[in-house]
Amino acid sequence: MQPFKIKRFLQFGRSFSLHAVFIGSVLYFVFPILTLYWNQKPAVGIDLFLSVNFVTYLQHHLTWPFLSWKYIWFDGTPTVQTYPLLHFYLIQPLLRWFSAVRAVEIYALFSMVLFFIFSYLLFYSLSRSRGLAVVLSVATAYSYNIWSALYWAGSIPYIATIFLLPLSLYLVIQAFEKENKKYIYFAGLLSGLFIMGHPQSFISYTVPFTALLIIFFGSNKIKMFKWEMFVYGMIMFLVGFPQAGVGFGVISQFFKVLGGAFTEGAAEFADTTYATAAGETAGSPILRLFDIYRRSNPLFFWGLGIGFVSAFLTTFLAFLIRGKVSYQLKILVPFVLMGLYLFLFLYAFVLGINPITGGWFRAFWPSMTIFGGLIAVFWRVSANNLEILAGNLKDRVPFFKWGSWIVGGISGGIVLYVGIAYLQTTYLAFQKDTLSYVSESSAFPTVISLNLEKGEWPEKLPKLVPNWLDANDLNYRLYDMDATVNIWWSSVFKMPLARGYLDASPGGESGENVAGWQYWRNVTFSKDEIVDVWKVPKEMAINQAKFLLDWGAIGYMEGAPVYGRNYASLPSTYIRDNPDIVKKTESVFTLRPAKYFQIEGRGWDIPDTQQELKYFEINKDVVSPIYNATNAPSILVVGDAIGQDTIMRNVASLGLDSKKVIIVQWNKNADSLSESDLKNFDVVFLYRYKYKNARKVFKRLENFVKGGGKLFIETGTEQVESNASSLPAIFPFDSQERKPLGRAWDFKMGDNNITKGINFNIFSEPIFDGNEWNFSYPTDSLRSGANVLIYNHGKPVLIEYALGGGKVIWSGMNFPGHVQGNRNIEELKLFKNILFELQDFSQNKNLKVSFERPTSETVIIKGSGAKAILFKESAYAGWGLTVKAEGKSRSLPIYESGPMVHGYMYAVLPDEMKNKPFIAEFKYHGEMVYKFNYFISFVATFLVFDYIFLGKKFSALLKRSYAFLHRGAGKWWEREDEI
Repeated sequence: MQPFKIKRFLQFGRSFSLHAVFIGSVLYFVFPILTLYWNQKPAVGIDLFLSVNFVTYLQHHLTWPFLSWKYIWFDGTPTVQTYPLLHFYLIQPLLRWFSAVRAVEIYALFSMVLFFIFSYLLFYSLSRSRGLAVVLSVATAYSYNIWSALYWAGSIPYIATIFLLPLSLYLVIQAFEKENKKYIYFAGLLSGLFIMGHPQSFISYTVPFTALLIIFFGSNKIKMFKWEMFVYGMIMFLVGFPQAGVGFGVISQFFKVLGGAFTEGAAEFADTTYATAAGETAGSPILRLFDIYRRSNPLFFWGLGIGFVSAFLTTFLAFLIRGKVSYQLKILVPFVLMGLYLFLFLYAFVLGINPITGGWFRAFWPSMTIFGGLIAVFWRVSANNLEILAGNLKDRVPFFKWGSWIVGGISGGIVLYVGIAYLQTTYLAFQKDTLSYVSESSAFPTVISLNLEKGEWPEKLPKLVPNWLDANDLNYRLYDMDATVNIWWSSVFKMPLARGYLDASPGGESGENVAGWQYWRNVTFSKDEIVDVWKVPKEMAINQAKFLLDWGAIGYMEGAPVYGRNYASLPSTYIRDNPDIVKKTESVFTLRPAKYFQIEGRGWDIPDTQQELKYFEINKDVVSPIYNATNAPSILVVGDAIGQDTIMRNVASLGLDSKKVIIVQWNKNADSLSESDLKNFDVVFLYRYKYKNARKVFKRLENFVKGGGKLFIETGTEQVESNASSLPAIFPFDSQERKPLGRAWDFKMGDNNITKGINFNIFSEPIFDGNEWNFSYPTDSLRSGANVLIYNHGKPVLIEYALGGGKVIWSGMNFPGHVQGNRNIEELKLFKNILFELQDFSQNKNLKVSFERPTSETVIIKGSGAKAILFKESAYAGWGLTVKAEGKSRSLPIYESGPMVHGYMYAVLPDEMKNKPFIAEFKYHGEMVYKFNYFISFVATFLVFDYIFLGKKFSALLKRSYAFLHRGAGKWWEREDEI
């Protein structure tokens, strides 16, 4: 080995050994804080069990994220849609030795250890003092602001991602000092990867701070602003591509809020509903802004004061005496800008106009990194200025260089000794502050948060459900309004939840509909709210409850609003007091051990307490299971999301559940509805429909009706056909117009059965928002086979029309909308008569099946004698279906059915398979958008890794392989030309 290499090796060994010793001292002094968290029983952190839930689910259903299906919440969603997943995958190896709860806690503590280690490296790279770096790192650990997301919120993915801030800043500094841009690329690679763990900390702090450092702290040899900043951003964007959309969404939200603050004024905008959510978590602006001081270790403020004075005085003297100052002053620029950004960010937060952080516990943690960085730069500037003042002494005075090292070492040692001694006196204050703001895990009952060791959790949990409830049954769901139960249920039991801890929130137009569907279930199932607040007649509310219970396969409910359960609620009275709905009820009690509990500076003793879980079994005559075969007649609703929802709610108000009628959604353009699709349905509803090619759509519908199909068409809404002539053959007339017909009804009945037994005198007025209701009516004579059912003010508004072997009922009243808007029982009866004129929906046509679920993504249903299959999980695009019967195998289309966006999965068997024994295999293959996102991420990660660590060897190999194949293809092509 050459002497130069030996020297470099020895220098590296010395530096590495010293850093190891000092990093060890950091960990030694922060160990009490780590054990303080570890020893908390019950476990602390509100959202702790959210991570436990995901970790447990992936443990039992481990596959690639873009192929993963989460069936346990909200009737099933793609797993990648529910939450950033990276950390939950990284925790999996720990499950070999620890329970899921302990594995999550260990992972969180390990990430904090990384934060302290990289803080030390950052502070050292800025100050060149190991002693100071140790003190600042330990002071960081002794600041509650850095722990609040863990102790209070239990936001494990968030806290496990923040170590990227000191690491990214350290890597950028290394890039400039070593003049090697690969360090910046590595920072981008790590940031991109961990964006898939939790994007908020990056959007809020890591990316802006790193960008400021790249832009304002540079080298003459590396033009960072022009190129490396762009490359850093692109690497992060492409590597973190699966979460890029979330990041851009948060950024756009931020600028929308910020723009509103400038246009409307910060104070005025803070009072708007848009800023309410952020404002509620912020609390009093003055008190929350004071948190930056109150919950940071006071040593930082001593250090900032002393450091500023020292840097200012030495700079002044160096300039006065030597005419030059420390070149390290340039590092102050980005860190001062970071401090300014932090202050503005927190000021916006406490005003309630910052939508990014999501709560005070996520807002203040970077202050320690910025404060520590400023102190380290002040130290470096002061030391450089002293060297400038010393001038040529190091050349003139023997051993001056060694002496300066000794002086520097002694001063660093003094700082270390004094600083650590001071910090040790603050530990008790830190502990008191931590335990005064800590929150226990939100999991109810408390016993869930005890006995957390492997082999105890969850194996030795006490009884949590009644004997009659098989909590691992996959055939039914449990509905619980209480998030403190939903947060842990799926980490202990296999039975899916009808709700979940995090709301189901698909993107795009469907998101609003999903929120409305969830709200409908909640107000129907709990607190009698749909009756008391929304004034829905009790008869309708009972029918809607049965409808939603059946479609959601909700076999069980839980709720006991006792002391200590702020989010629980009993089922509505018309559910729990109805023996036709509830079969039995039983409470399970668990012991909540006594504990002295502190929060917000107050404390009280909680004695031994019995905590109650109250379960309700739903009568199985009311609810059908998740996996079904059916002969129930079907209604295809062709229209927009509002039209689908209106028809669905009206059918629900009649109590016509999935055992009697299958409602199928088609909120796409009607053009995409083929004749083969139409043949799969007994009745078609055309309501608030849309199309591109009218001729094609109406010709297919005409063929459907002539072939024996039943059609309901509504033109009382704003349709093209509402004011048109030369109408297609499916209309009972050639032309019509749409106008108001007065503020009161003037009914006249035709000769028919539909209107018999209806009291039209108590119909609600034809008024909407104070304006007259619009009606469509024919302006010429009726076609042959048409029969007027109802006249209003002498105009036909409901007509029955025989066409070929089928039937059309046309309405010009927007009658489904009027029924839904007014909730009038007599109107609902007329709607029922119209339905039953088209088809008999009175019989239970559900068939029993057997099923297997070898994986979350694969479901096998076996049955016989059916015309269709109903699988009550969300019909996302990644699902496919193959059916085997009579020795044949067919891939079948999946239709979206039921009262939710995406619908449940419904498939009609082909004629040759109907009423035969069948085996249906549903398989989730993943959606192309998620596959594409992860493909981009994989390729970008590999190429960047290859460039940084492998010297582009694999890229060169790919180039050579491509060139070889290209040459081979060229020669083959030449030979083909010669033939």
